[in-house]
Amino acid sequence: MNQYERHCQELVFKMETYGQKSRLVNGKEYQDSKFASYNNLMEIMDFKVLAKGCETWIKGHKYPVRGCFNSKTSVVHGYKKLAPILLKSLEGNIFKKFIGLVYLKLNWKKYLEFVYLGMRDVYTEPDRYSQPVREIYRLIKDEQTREVVCAILEFDDAYRYRVQDILGELNKANFRLDPMDEIKRLVRVYVHREDKTMGRVFNAIRYGLSYLKLNRKLLVKLKDFVEDLDLDEIKMSKEDIYWTNILGSYKYRGLSLEDRRKL
Repeated sequence: MNQYERHCQELVFKMETYGQKSRLVNGKEYQDSKFASYNNLMEIMDFKVLAKGCETWIKGHKYPVRGCFNSKTSVVHGYKKLAPILLKSLEGNIFKKFIGLVYLKLNWKKYLEFVYLGMRDVYTEPDRYSQPVREIYRLIKDEQTREVVCAILEFDDAYRYRVQDILGELNKANFRLDPMDEIKRLVRVYVHREDKTMGRVFNAIRYGLSYLKLNRKLLVKLKDFVEDLDLDEIKMSKEDIYWTNILGSYKYRGLSLEDRRKL
């Protein structure tokens, strides 16, 4: 039995939505990790494996969620919080940022391996990921980075939808001329659209930009990534648009939740 077959066997026939702790639908498990808890469980009516990717059909909705979910994907919500914590080492004046940069360069691989091993139960075959995640999987060369990033995007669709939304605003021609200027513009777009209560995310972005400016090697890799990125593979499908029109405080496509629900 391969990893994906094991993954499918553990489906609990509910999609888990981030929130308060709640009993899982099989009536026997109780999910209350030290990082995250769950409520707002929505009943899954069907689960389909496609030639590429898979679909989860939710009761009462006309379009499926692209992807699949099980009880083990809850660990993603915990480990994804380590990145903002690490990036806080870049907080402060230029001297502290320099010390933080040295610290990250010396210890990043250790943290990455820790997350990579901790999340190993949720990885699946590349063809089973949703279309935008498959495109990102194709472009990231380092195995550990690729598996961690793709697992977070696949099993936390709020993150995936945000990435799709912002990359949909990317101007590749402007990025070629001045990468940092285009990145800053995209950050301004994101900040305008994000829920203002998510201070942790804003701080992570600020520290991440500092790290990018100080790490020229990483910026070169980012240039190669953007150059090869197929934006048609990243853009939202009709299924993604449907779910982003009815869920979340984030202003997808620059529209409030109230305005999106009118569409």
